Amino acid sequence: MAEAETITTLTAMMRGHQSRIEELKPFFAEDVERLYRVYEEDTGASAICRDILRIVHMKRGNIDPTEMFRLDFDNKAAALRLIELAASPFELSDDGLAGILTPTQIQNLLS
Repeated sequence: MAEAETITTLTAMMRGHQSRIEELKPFFAEDVERLYRVYEEDTGASAICRDILRIVHMKRGNIDPTEMFRLDFDNKAAALRLIELAASPFELSDDGLAGILTPTQIQNLLS
C-alpha cells in the first residue's frame, strides 16, 4: 500500500507543478521586458535584473538572493516568477530570450 500512496503523492505533486508553471507562463514576456527596463536604468537594481535575465536566457547560473532587496514589490514579483520558471529549465525555450528581446539587447546582457 505504501508504494501506491507514494505514486499517488508524486503524481499529485507533478500535476501541481505543471499547474503552477501554466500560471507563470502568461507573465513570462512581460516579466522579461520589465526586468530589462530596470537593467537599462543603471540603478542599484540593474545587476540583479541582469543576473536573473542571464540565468533565464542561458538556463544556468546563480544569483545572490540578498540582492533582491534592491527590487520594488512589482519588480521583485516579476523576478521571482522568472526564477521559478528558471528552476524548471525544461519549461523554457532553447532559444532563451530570443523573440522577446532583440539580439542587441541579449548581447548587452551577456557582455
